[in-house]
Amino acid sequence: MKGKKYMVIFQPSGIRGKVDDGVTIMEASRELGADIESLCGGKATCGKCRIKIEEGEFRKYGITSKIESVSPISEGDRKLLSKQQLRDNYRLACQTRIRGDVVIFVPEESRKGQQVIRKDAGARDIRLKPAVKKYHVTLTPATLHDNIGDFERLQTELAERFKLRELTIDYPVLLRLQNLVRETTGRLPYPSGKTGRLSISSPGRRERATVWRLTLVRRRLPAISATLAAVRSWLPMP
Repeated sequence: MKGKKYMVIFQPSGIRGKVDDGVTIMEASRELGADIESLCGGKATCGKCRIKIEEGEFRKYGITSKIESVSPISEGDRKLLSKQQLRDNYRLACQTRIRGDVVIFVPEESRKGQQVIRKDAGARDIRLKPAVKKYHVTLTPATLHDNIGDFERLQTELAERFKLRELTIDYPVLLRLQNLVRETTGRLPYPSGKTGRLSISSPGRRERATVWRLTLVRRRLPAISATLAAVRSWLPMP
């Protein structure tokens, strides 16, 4: 003669099915595919399989769930669950056996996570916004007939080639800019790596500043080759 079977419904997943009388809630969850976390292998030492027995009439499923639908409180329940949790119908799934139709709520921390392994790499377009940008410019040295200031020349070159307009420069850097430009016309040998820093910001955006690094490479040519690297700085402007 076959034994009794009872309807078991796991919430919030909605997984349901009939299981044999006397099986533990943990066994029922594995049989129906609603896995519950269990690190101790059902020995009632981890407390990870904590579930709640719902009470009331569930017309949607056609059953009445009550605390009497499961076995009485076990020693494992008393050891790992608080008195308040026991009063709220919490039990350990590995220690509680099914004695009737029942609805069981599985808290998020007791749900067994499923590992997802992606086999095929996906392709998607990513728009790069680097924090550092380089701008290569060539400045013509000033003459008696063309005596525009060095910073004005730099502004003009940046505006014409890279559309960077309305830039400002820190005063201490402006004082060093002339020497940096003039040193590039020195005699051989011509070492590289001479650097200066230009703090430049756009009008109306005082909450952040853009910092520019100017690298001048010495050459025998009269023109000055410069590399500007723009680095965003989150320090507020004074």
